[in-house]
Amino acid sequence: MTVIIDTNAVSITFDSKNTRHSEFKPVVDHLLDRGSRVKLVYGGTKYLQEVNNFRKFITLFAELNRIRKLVKIPCNVVDAKHAEIDQLNLKKGRSLADDRYNDGHILALAITSRSKLIVTSDRRSIDFLKERCFYEHVSHIPSFYTSDRNEDMLSNPAYF
Repeated sequence: MTVIIDTNAVSITFDSKNTRHSEFKPVVDHLLDRGSRVKLVYGGTKYLQEVNNFRKFITLFAELNRIRKLVKIPCNVVDAKHAEIDQLNLKKGRSLADDRYNDGHILALAITSRSKLIVTSDRRSIDFLKERCFYEHVSHIPSFYTSDRNEDMLSNPAYF
């Protein structure tokens, strides 16, 4: 199973000093467990730019890469889908500056990777990320890990 960690949840997930880290620690545990099938998916220009702001986690990403727990989606593929999403949002009269609709890059990554799980702390964007009109089929709409109460998703075959 691949998971996407929204950049708003990177610090919460990987920084053990973060006050909410315990809620997201199961994600790290599954990523670092070689026996787990959970892998981190990433890609797209905007996502990579945002992740670059978290330099202190570079060694962790290097370790995930070393143990083959990183899946890269080519930037051109994610960026093209992101542009489509932005155009559709503009046609719907939505402002791309509106916080509810500013995660088009995460949506593009979810669509292109067919990832079934998004780790996020931004509950405002979930409705946008679940909009049926963006997905080829309803079964492609991801679920959301927002706290440790969602831990069962990390080992549930339905998300693989």
